[in-house]
Amino acid sequence: MVFLLLPLVVTVAVSLDVGPVLRFPPEDIGISRYVKLLSDPLWLKPLLRSLRYAVCVALVSTAIGLVAAYAIRQGRLPFQSAIVGLLLLPLFFPPVVLAVGQLKLFTRLGAFDTGLSVVLCHSVLCVPITFLVMFVSLSNRVAALEDIAATLGATPFLAFTRVTLPLITRGLGVAAFLSFMMSFDEAVLSLFLTSHRARTLPRQIYDGLRYELDPVVAAVAGLLVFFWSIIVLSAVLRRSWIDSAARRL
Repeated sequence: MVFLLLPLVVTVAVSLDVGPVLRFPPEDIGISRYVKLLSDPLWLKPLLRSLRYAVCVALVSTAIGLVAAYAIRQGRLPFQSAIVGLLLLPLFFPPVVLAVGQLKLFTRLGAFDTGLSVVLCHSVLCVPITFLVMFVSLSNRVAALEDIAATLGATPFLAFTRVTLPLITRGLGVAAFLSFMMSFDEAVLSLFLTSHRARTLPRQIYDGLRYELDPVVAAVAGLLVFFWSIIVLSAVLRRSWIDSAARRL
């Protein structure tokens, strides 16, 4: 844990320095780098663009993962093993291999450096994760309860929306969060598929480190550490509150 967390502490400390270069320990404390991050279009536009793309990827990949997992659980599809293999196939290819192929494809289609290419390619990487999460969430118990609702007169749509969907809400949240995080952090595909119009935050960070050591990069890292820490702490506190409430009952 020290090995994992200590670099994060150093990153946050470096981001709070107001000097023209990255240095540790910081000599002058301030938030000027964060102000520049949130006010400079050079950084703010890629940040907002990455957030927008990540939300779209989360919606698309979670919907595909849910539909595929539900169909597989129902056991009504032919060649189910082959379909599962195709859904999990992106896990076995390095992102750089996918990026080279997608670069050729979207260049021929005239969709290079567009949001559509980024969302589609990120969704390809995220679908295996969302499928696995939703497949686990749609356990045999959920299927049995849906069958019980059907025997009591519920239509398939009503049984899914009133029985199955409320039981897999947490799984949907986990799948959406994981796909959002993967898309927001994805750098390899962004390096190959974006240039100026669809530049994402990881691409901007790469350029900021490659062409000039921009101190704002430390602010980006500090902001991400703060963002993910809030999410993790919120989940831990919510779980602790649920456990304590269950013990009181």
